[in-house]
Amino acid sequence: MNTIIILISLLCSFTVFSSVEPGQVIKAVQFNSSTAQLGEIKQSILTVSQFQSLNGSCWVLMDGQNIEGKALSSLTGLNNVPDARGLFLRSLDNGKGIDAGRVLGSIQAQATARPTTSFTGDTTSTGAHGHNVSNVQYGGSSSDDPANENSFASGLPGANSVRTNTIGNTTSGTHSHSLSITGGGDAETRPANIAVNYFIKVDNCE
Repeated sequence: MNTIIILISLLCSFTVFSSVEPGQVIKAVQFNSSTAQLGEIKQSILTVSQFQSLNGSCWVLMDGQNIEGKALSSLTGLNNVPDARGLFLRSLDNGKGIDAGRVLGSIQAQATARPTTSFTGDTTSTGAHGHNVSNVQYGGSSSDDPANENSFASGLPGANSVRTNTIGNTTSGTHSHSLSITGGGDAETRPANIAVNYFIKVDNCE
């Protein structure tokens, strides 16, 4: 006869069912949330009032609230619980070297890893184009010598006149440009997810 054990987790309480035959009496063992340890974290889709009505006020939302005078504060020296709103939980590195320099309860800002492979690409080779340049000619001489700052070009009405020339450059082929991103993308990088509340046990349940 095989024995099937089904473990159902509901909030902080667990019920174990052992059943082998249809119609057999189900044996259940209820574990109260008071057995949870200080600093233990639970996730739930219940609101704060719903969660505390089932598990007690010894559990609080991880929203940065003050816990001075609570057992967890006395044990750890923390004056406030970590603010986990809108954040994912991540295991402490503990010497592995992937996320070094962290301490328990610390918040880490979002970041994007450097690519492990190179990005490649080229511009088109049709780089020939032109620019309009305005030349101001000074003076009162009739000389066309560009080195004479008191000269003005032939054909212009007179001194201090403006002439517009178009100066073209040759094809440059493939080349690079600096690029500033001013639009597009999203406010953060994130995986698909489901919103939940994180609760932490800060005191001994009555």
